[in-house]
Amino acid sequence: MRRKDLFSITAPLWDRIRYHKRSYYPPVRFAGRRELPETILQTRLEELKRAARRSGKPQIEIFRSIATAIDEKDLYTRGHSERVTRFSVEIAKVLAVPEDEIERIRIGALIHDIGKLMIDSRILNKPSPLTSSEYEVMKTHTTSGYEMLKHIPQMEDILPGAQSHHEKLDGSGYPQGLRGDEIPKIARIITVADCFDAMTTTRPYRNSTPVELALRIIRSKAGIKFDGSVVEALHEAVGSGRIAMRLEDRIQARHGNLS
Repeated sequence: MRRKDLFSITAPLWDRIRYHKRSYYPPVRFAGRRELPETILQTRLEELKRAARRSGKPQIEIFRSIATAIDEKDLYTRGHSERVTRFSVEIAKVLAVPEDEIERIRIGALIHDIGKLMIDSRILNKPSPLTSSEYEVMKTHTTSGYEMLKHIPQMEDILPGAQSHHEKLDGSGYPQGLRGDEIPKIARIITVADCFDAMTTTRPYRNSTPVELALRIIRSKAGIKFDGSVVEALHEAVGSGRIAMRLEDRIQARHGNLS
């Protein structure tokens, strides 16, 4: 994706985040200040755009800033978007996905949870399992993410990362109940990466699952919930060291940014 194309994405993206009327934005603490997530996001986008114009810095950093804003709103999943991105890219490399498609997967994974900016922080940060009604609200982050992104130029191939990363092969996922090859490849890859990170990250109401057990559980659902080739690529990426479960990731996910 060319640099000018990425500039054309980020400006309208911010407009859609700002004017989305169904959101709930309680103040959050970030870098020692209490600010709204939308303020954080706007500031980071503007700073990164200026830096890119001056130095030609890769525009992927703008999407990283969006991912950071998403993860800052959910206190219990710090670094989640970056980890899912790392896992997704390594899975794609094992699958010999072309480089231009890997770049789309990278961006799609970074902003796969962008719809969570529309979710009440009291639900996102609830230190116990969600009720059925809260879970229904949480599920709307997929459609909210799609609505925020759908009219933005150059995003057509990236949209499924936000909309379809909770779809399952057997049709039991959401929001559309897609089956098999109806689920775009980008979403099938991000789904497995997302599940793997969720299982191996500690939450307030449950401990993390050991990596080996998480891999076995995911493999047991290959061809049922998950794309079998993607699952095997995850196994290969972990087994070969392409995906390294770094201790600092686990500490950050459990305790947040301690710096």
